[in-house]
Amino acid sequence: MAKAVQKVTLSPSRDIPFDKLVLSQSNVRRIKAGVSVEELAEDIPAAGYCRA
Repeated sequence: MAKAVQKVTLSPSRDIPFDKLVLSQSNVRRIKAGVSVEELAEDIPAAGYCRA
């Protein structure tokens, strides 16, 4: 017997004025000062995020 697939319900989108956005300390995306995008890209395989 096949398992039932649970459906995902998305919240409706809403417009938020840009000046109302604030930085969150819970945001996991962090960029170190002085590090280029190229340097970050070179680090991806070393960190194990890339599957070749």
